[in-house]
Amino acid sequence: MSGIGLPPTGFPEQVFVGSLLQEVQCYIDFKNPYDIVIQVAVSLEHDEHGVFRLFGKNSSMQFQPHANQQIPFTFRPHDIAQYQSLVVFKLNEQISWQYPIKGVAEQFVQQP
Repeated sequence: MSGIGLPPTGFPEQVFVGSLLQEVQCYIDFKNPYDIVIQVAVSLEHDEHGVFRLFGKNSSMQFQPHANQQIPFTFRPHDIAQYQSLVVFKLNEQISWQYPIKGVAEQFVQQP
């Protein structure tokens, strides 16, 4: 690929709520903005507490032109707190997309 253009813009933070010590399945929607098939490396960054986990064993994914795809991950909080991370889609050294995510842990009390 070659050309001149603007780098990808930022994405709004997505918030996910989970119960303490319970795993919640979450999704990030990614759309290939190009007219060609792309191969990107998908990773989690800045997950200092280890509460987020990407599904799948392969961190490299292929996206058809202009295709939308949900990227699953889990959130499992171990303390009542807020957690932050980035889901990063890296095409090459110059182009990557960063999706900020926030996990909020709640403790639900069952009423008798």
